[in-house]
Formats: sequence, C-alpha cells, structure tokens
Amino acid sequence: MICRCFLVSNSITFAQRMQRCLSRAGYNAPIARVPSEANLGCGHAVRICEEELGGALSRLRECGLKPVKVGMIFDDGRFREIRP
Repeated sequence: MICRCFLVSNSITFAQRMQRCLSRAGYNAPIARVPSEANLGCGHAVRICEEELGGALSRLRECGLKPVKVGMIFDDGRFREIRP
C-alpha cells in the first residue's frame, strides 16, 4: 500500500496532535515533511494512505482537529491539493 496523502498542519505541534488522534484509532500516520514545492508554510504533515483518507478525516473531526490542507504526491512527483 502506497501512502501518498498528506494532512497538512500549521505547526509541528498540530501535526503531533493529529498523529496522536489517528494513532489511537489504529492508523499508521507518521509525521512527514511536505515537499517544498507545495509552498505551505510550516511544511509538516501527517502522512496517510489514500485508502484510509476518508476514515482518517472523520476521526480527526471527532478529535476536534482539521488539517489546513489535504494533498497528495502524484506519480509525477508533484504535490497537489486534493481537498481544501
């Protein structure tokens, strides 16, 4: 399973909160750096597999957390926002 979705945060602390919330629900959600070409400020995100994206976003809502952006690394290597 290729995990190419990024739940972008506005700080490393917020990324850690998202990671804890998802880990408690059984998701493998490591903190990762967003590619610099994405131009998203902080540059920290939680990486999640595409197949788990919907469930992960629901779990974050239950925890009262919302990523700044949701993006994906596509086969051409570029980062693109897939949800606001």
